[in-house]
Order: sequence, then structure tokens, then C-alpha cells
Amino acid sequence: MNKLIIFLSCLSIFTVTSCCNFNEQVAIDEFALIKPDAEITSMSWQECSGTFCECVYVYFEYNNLDSESTMDTTLQYWLVDDSWISRKEYLDRKN
Repeated sequence: MNKLIIFLSCLSIFTVTSCCNFNEQVAIDEFALIKPDAEITSMSWQECSGTFCECVYVYFEYNNLDSESTMDTTLQYWLVDDSWISRKEYLDRKN
């Protein structure tokens, strides 16, 4: 019985964590607006803790075109009405 409970728990965790269909292009487009003079060197994202794929953090590493130093920033997105929106837009909608 304990093995079945552990298996079902692992299966539900896998299902939840693998169901996120975050549209990375949304983050890339916003990043280009925020940092027009930057080149993305790496990008990764992860689900916000406890949100069941309703929120993701997107981590960017980038270089400014006039500098060789690597910088980073993190943006947050929320899934609302089947669309990924920025944290600012999410907060604007809540108010």
C-alpha cells in the first residue's frame, strides 16, 4: 500500500511539473522591449512554487551590446485566460 501511495504521489508531481506549456516567445518579446540594447546569452524558466503552472519565473543572462560583462534579470509571468501575461499586467488586472 505504501509503495502505491508513493508511486501515485510521484506520478502527480511529475504530471503537474511537466504540464506547463509556457510560451517562451512572450518572455523573449518583453525582454527585447525592456532591454533593446542587449543580447540574450541564456534563458531558463521554472514554475513559481505552489502555483500549479499558473505562474513562471524566467531567468535571463544577457550582454549589453556596448559591454562584455554578463548581466542577469528575472521576469515573472502568469497564465490568465489561456494567455501568459507579465507580472505588471497581472497586478493591473487584479486592481
